Amino acid sequence: MINPESLGKCPVDGGNVLETVTSYYCEHALEEKATCKFRIGKMILSQEISREHVKSLLEKGKTELLRGFVSQRTKRK
Repeated sequence: MINPESLGKCPVDGGNVLETVTSYYCEHALEEKATCKFRIGKMILSQEISREHVKSLLEKGKTELLRGFVSQRTKRK
């Protein structure tokens, strides 16, 4: 399921960034012959990446400090 509301412009090719169930993708990455590989997962190291974080990242190039990432190797925060 794809949310058709654009979160912003893809930094790679300028396409719209859309939300799917598990990730945020450039609209050109979802085509049968993908011309872009831009993707941000909704979960990174046990930390949820919200729509607001993605919007901020696309608009400003950064987000506020995200806390709570968990190392896959040591399982520590």
